Amino acid sequence: MKIPKSWQDVTIAQFMELRQSTKDLKDNFDVTNVHIAVLCGITQQEVMSMKVETRNKIVDRISFITTEPTGEFKPTFWHNKKRWKVTNNINKLLPSQYIDVSMFIKMGADTNYHNILGVICQPMRYGVFKRKYDGDKVMQYADELLSLPVPTAMTIAAFFLNSSQVFIDNTPTYLEEVQRTLMKEVSSIVSDGT
Repeated sequence: MKIPKSWQDVTIAQFMELRQSTKDLKDNFDVTNVHIAVLCGITQQEVMSMKVETRNKIVDRISFITTEPTGEFKPTFWHNKKRWKVTNNINKLLPSQYIDVSMFIKMGADTNYHNILGVICQPMRYGVFKRKYDGDKVMQYADELLSLPVPTAMTIAAFFLNSSQVFIDNTPTYLEEVQRTLMKEVSSIVSDGT
């Protein structure tokens, strides 16, 4: 049984499972049992059959889960022997990326962290060149990122969500500009036709 020592040892898949498995639990004993099972990769039955002394040692060792995962945002990172690039400027998202991210957020960010990361993070070719966004590969990238350590994933998510507020605030202005441009084009077509 592998017992994590810090958030760095916890994957985004485990983090999402922790969130989902404990959201309806009220009893601290049950929550702790779920924490032990998920983080140590064992069943709830195995947790229940542990000696109290062993359980308490594990609880002490995983006490880091009562703290927020922290880390420093990096626009590129290494994972699974690949260098990944984060789209760290929300204004550089393609419309299809924006739509995909919005869809995953609406479906529930708690269960879709990896899918959101699959949209905003792409593996780089030869560790240097960013690949073009390919919506068909989002799920493949998301599956690869399930094993990403929580601090890396959370700093990317926090950065993205903070910068997306600026994008959301600017979207009406952009749409108004598009509407004005389209109206000018329609007016010129109509005036050319008469």
